[in-house]
Amino acid sequence: MIRAFRSLSLGPLSLAVALALAAGATAAQAQGFSAPQKSEIEKIIKDYIIAHPEVLQEAMAELEKRQAAAEAEKSKTTIKNNAQTIFSSARQVTLARFQLKLFQRKYKEALDALTHSAFESLSAWMQPTPIPKALLVATAYRLLGEDAQARASYERAKNILEWAVEQNPLDASRHVLLGQSYAGLGRKDDAIREGKRAIELRPESQDAVDGIRMSLGLAQIYAMLGEGDMAIALLEHCVASPSGVTRNAVKLDPTWDSLRNYPRFQEMIALNSFANTIQKTNIPDRR
Repeated sequence: MIRAFRSLSLGPLSLAVALALAAGATAAQAQGFSAPQKSEIEKIIKDYIIAHPEVLQEAMAELEKRQAAAEAEKSKTTIKNNAQTIFSSARQVTLARFQLKLFQRKYKEALDALTHSAFESLSAWMQPTPIPKALLVATAYRLLGEDAQARASYERAKNILEWAVEQNPLDASRHVLLGQSYAGLGRKDDAIREGKRAIELRPESQDAVDGIRMSLGLAQIYAMLGEGDMAIALLEHCVASPSGVTRNAVKLDPTWDSLRNYPRFQEMIALNSFANTIQKTNIPDRR
């Protein structure tokens, strides 16, 4: 069988079979492959990948297409399972409309979605603490480049959130929102302190879902403050986490626009799970 494997003229399909054989080393052993035979198979695969790296690009493109389809299907399922909650809350619908307009870079329309709402706070689907409308308005004004209006709104949001933290100092999400308000006002030390406090209160080791949101919130604070390297380090972690933010969401979200010229950020966006799988494959180096 090894001789037949060695004689293959590997194209994309054959390579996929070969990779499956290499990744499934335990299963292959159960079928009778010896350790030297497995090593020989792995060497053939490694040599082919080095000689024909373009095959990886084709496979990565196909995987990305399948992942996008899977994400879309997952979103449909989530909406279907939570339809009553999602569509019965005017606060959530308003926030969703605002976030959609931000992703579309239609900042004036995002602002209009807020100003036409009578609510003073808006709720995310899974966030325990309502977001003050003033903080969202400040975000829209900042993206529009209207600094005076943004600062006034950040100041209002700060006052609301300082009171909220006083009322419940153990609510991590209140601290991260307050930190974002401070960041909008240029209060760097205060902003970072609140973001770190949120992570202390809700560490990922205790809550993998909400904990990663606190890490993402601190990354947003760092990005707002111009601390690109710190923001990217946290964002890389959030993208890699199963309960974190998706690569497609990072591509769309204007929150991260200040980071887009960083090579490390560009590499993070380009990286995908297929590349990670290849990098982690245990192929002995025989040089």
